[in-house]
Amino acid sequence: MLVRHLTQKTAFACFVSALALSTILGSPAAAEAPPVGQDIVFADLALRPGVEVDLHLRVFGTVDKDCQVAVHGFIHTADSWQRYADAVGGCVLALDLPGRGGSSLPRGLLYSDLLLEDHVTGILAVLERLRQELDIEPTTLVAHSQGGLLLQMAQQRLVAQGSNLERAHDIRDVVILASAPPHGLPAELFDSGAGLGLFLSFLVEDPLAGPIIALPAAIFPALIFTNASGDLAAGTPTPEEIVSNGWNAPGEPLLATLQLAEGQGFVRPAVDAGVFRDEPRLRVVTFEEDLIIQAAENVLLYRYLTGDETGHCLAVIGGPDAVHDMYVADPGTVAVALQNLALCEY
Repeated sequence: MLVRHLTQKTAFACFVSALALSTILGSPAAAEAPPVGQDIVFADLALRPGVEVDLHLRVFGTVDKDCQVAVHGFIHTADSWQRYADAVGGCVLALDLPGRGGSSLPRGLLYSDLLLEDHVTGILAVLERLRQELDIEPTTLVAHSQGGLLLQMAQQRLVAQGSNLERAHDIRDVVILASAPPHGLPAELFDSGAGLGLFLSFLVEDPLAGPIIALPAAIFPALIFTNASGDLAAGTPTPEEIVSNGWNAPGEPLLATLQLAEGQGFVRPAVDAGVFRDEPRLRVVTFEEDLIIQAAENVLLYRYLTGDETGHCLAVIGGPDAVHDMYVADPGTVAVALQNLALCEY
C-alpha cells in the first residue's frame, strides 16, 4: 500500500504560532451508578494503592451486550464521541478519563501526577465493573489518538500476565483511530520536540489539580481539524460548538503529557511487536491529512502490532478532510471505513 508521507514541520509551525492560552479546570461531581439506559458512574475505582477515582461513561444509544466502549484522546472528553455514535448506530459507552466530563479528580494523588498507566488501570477496571455490576460485556473497544496508545498498553499489560483483552474481558475487536504509537516507533510531532513545546506553552497551575496542560477550545480548529494545506476540514466545529458540546477537557495531567510527548526524561510506554498478532483482532484507521499522527506512522504501527504486511485490517482515509479529528468532523466516512473492515482478517 502506497501512503503519501506528510511533512508536518512547516504546516505545524504555521498554526502553532497563532494559538492563544486560556482555560479553567473544573472539578466534576460523581453520582451513584444509575440504571442501565442512563449514563453510568463507577465510584471508588482503585488506580493505585490509596488512590481512587469515580469514572463516568456517557451512554449513546440503548444499552445492551453489544455496546462499544470508546476511549477519547488527549484533551478530549466522552462527549466528543457523540457524532461518531450517531454515525455507527447501536450503543456506544464513551468513557471520561479522570478529571473531565462526569469523572472525578483522583483522591489520594494530585491530578497532575497521573500517568498513562493509571488511565489503563481505570479502563480495565471499568470493563470489569460493567461485567460484574451491570452484566454488560462489550465486544469492541474503540479509541482515538492518545486513547489508542492506552488500549495498546492495556493489551500489553494483560499479555504480560499471560492473558489478553479477549480472554480477560471478552473483547473481540480493538479499533484505534489516528493512534499515538508506543516508544520506539516514529512520531514526528513528538520526535521533533514540536509537540512538547506546544503542550508546555499551555502549562498552567490549577489550585485543585496542580500543573496541567490546558488547551482552550479556540485552538482546536487549527490544531486538530486543519489539513496539510492549512485548510479546515469540512464539518469542523466552531470553538463555540466545541465548548457548548463539552468536547474539550479542562486539562491534561502534566506527567502523563510528558510521557506522551517524551519530554523531561519521560518516554512513552513500550509495547511489544505482535501484541495483537492473535487475539483480539485489531483494526486501524488513519487519516492522510493528519498533522498530529501521520498516516505513514500509523501504517508502521499497524504492521508492528499485528505482524500483518497485507494491510487487510488497515484503512487509510484520503482527501482534504482526512484530519486528526475526522471522527468528529466527518464520522460517516469513518463509519464506512470501519464497515469495510468488518470482515477483515490477518
